[in-house]
Amino acid sequence: LKRLSAPLEELKTYLHLHALAQSPAQKNDYKLAAQSIAESQLSQTQLEEIAENTSYSFVRPVALFRVGLASFEKSEFSRARAYFTQVIQIDANTELAERANELLKQIDARETVNPKRIGVILPLTGKLSKVGYKTLRGIQLGLGTYGKSRSGIELAVIDSTGNASHARRAVEKLVTEDHVIG
Repeated sequence: LKRLSAPLEELKTYLHLHALAQSPAQKNDYKLAAQSIAESQLSQTQLEEIAENTSYSFVRPVALFRVGLASFEKSEFSRARAYFTQVIQIDANTELAERANELLKQIDARETVNPKRIGVILPLTGKLSKVGYKTLRGIQLGLGTYGKSRSGIELAVIDSTGNASHARRAVEKLVTEDHVIG
């Protein structure tokens, strides 16, 4: 089946062999082989089929996690939450459940918003630092963050260093850690 490139059929065979195996060592070997296939060789459609079918027993949490991860990466957070929650319910106290729980925390962090906090990513170091600081002072003045008539708005400021990849990571931090509204 491996040579025929039929990973789902190979996985089903390992499940069957696991059910027939007598020794704990053999059972464990078949379990690991089936989980390995689910972790790396199946298509999204095949993973969804396994995730929805309880007959896949110990392989199902792996499929649920991978489908949840794909949903998370597509920003389909409510769908990802449902899959990760199932992983935790089915496979509690495992590394996979811990990973699912961490991703659930990230989803929760995205949903937590401080309505008085705005994020700003500016080049505060490097060759564009002068422009960055002038822009920051302008934003602070415009929002009224100083003086007698303070607006109550907080700024979460991150230095992009003039680097696009730093700026992308900064956006993620502003959303998940600083809980900015905009």
